[in-house]
Amino acid sequence: QQAFSDANPEVALGRILSYVGRTFSCGRVYIFEIDGDSVNNTYEWCAPGIHPEKDNLQNVPPDVCANWYSNFEDGKAIMIPDLEETKETDPLQYENLKRQGIHSIVIVPLYDKGKVIGFCGVDNPPPKFLEYSHDMLQITAAFLISCLKRRKLLNKLLELSYKDALTKLGNRFALTDFVNQLDPTQSVAVVYCDVTGLKQVNDTQ
Repeated sequence: QQAFSDANPEVALGRILSYVGRTFSCGRVYIFEIDGDSVNNTYEWCAPGIHPEKDNLQNVPPDVCANWYSNFEDGKAIMIPDLEETKETDPLQYENLKRQGIHSIVIVPLYDKGKVIGFCGVDNPPPKFLEYSHDMLQITAAFLISCLKRRKLLNKLLELSYKDALTKLGNRFALTDFVNQLDPTQSVAVVYCDVTGLKQVNDTQ
């Protein structure tokens, strides 16, 4: 229950992935988010002894996941019990997954208002958990989407609280936060310039 209800969406996402991975004895559990014409691995949980792949899976070209997207548009998930069966039908994705040591995989799309915004998946679940992990991911997807939307909202609120609405530059809260992160043992120089006379307008009018 704690995994699904943490107030911090980043922490909640990490706990959900960890819970799924440990429950189904998977190698990796992850979230990919679509960004324009590419897709990025934004969250990842790895079992002990499994090498992380997140850094290697940034800006993945759309053609690699083209067959998956086609299924997602039809509301279908991806379940591959044996990766070798896709060698001829989906060669680009086959090579991508083979490089990662994946032999079986379950992928569930993430939708927001009917639009695919990404997907979550598990690598190498034991055969006995393949169907069950698919069903669990389908249910978990709703919680993941909720966390992703909450993260987006919090980031937007943080941006609004730290930036001047007119200039989009950092405001005094951003300055205070920056100053608090400075190394107090180092010297700092500040140059203040009023190039438009705006200070006088603010002070007098």
